[in-house]
Amino acid sequence: MIGERPMTGIARPPSVGVNPVIRPVTQQGLSGGRAISRLGTGSTRQVHDKSYYMGVLRAKMNQLTAEIARLEEVYQKGERDRSELDTYEQRAKKSATELKELQGKLIDYNILLDRMHMNHEVNELEAEARREKETADEIEVTVQELFNERQAREIEIEEVSMEIDEQKRLNQAILAGMDPSIREHYEDAKEQSEALKAEVEQMEKELNSLNERKDQLEIELGNSPLKKKAGNE
Repeated sequence: MIGERPMTGIARPPSVGVNPVIRPVTQQGLSGGRAISRLGTGSTRQVHDKSYYMGVLRAKMNQLTAEIARLEEVYQKGERDRSELDTYEQRAKKSATELKELQGKLIDYNILLDRMHMNHEVNELEAEARREKETADEIEVTVQELFNERQAREIEIEEVSMEIDEQKRLNQAILAGMDPSIREHYEDAKEQSEALKAEVEQMEKELNSLNERKDQLEIELGNSPLKKKAGNE
């Protein structure tokens, strides 16, 4: 085709808005004007080659821009996950409050035990113990549901993290030699993703602490004299 010089060993990328220099046709064939010397011909070829390589560079920059947009979408998904985890954290705090109330019920057990020594009706005490056990069971179910939700979030976050790590490996070749401002934008997205992972890990630690407290409370309930007496009756 007139105006394009084929390159060997390199596939020409799709059109990215590059307008190669059109050489006029003369009696001597394709040229940038009448050839006065070899130097003039070389200059025309350099202009053509520069336009071509500028097109290649723009194509790579467009490719990197598309990858950055995709990473931005991944980051936004992480932000939505973090919002959902905030809701999950509020539910965990609510369960912690309920567990604290259950701890107060243990104090009530001691009061009930004192009433037993004062010849109060045993049936009434056993009914109270059953009600407290039902409350404890309901809280345990809630905590288990929260644990299952946490596992689901962990799997989702792990998948996002693996996708980002894979994309980082694929982008290393593209990032080399690219515009510093584009690389800086990519690094900012990477830092935001790492910050999100750190927040999730902190939430996991808090939930583990809550589960440990629940287990301790269940042990205390199991060792309650009132519960042992109700089990022997």
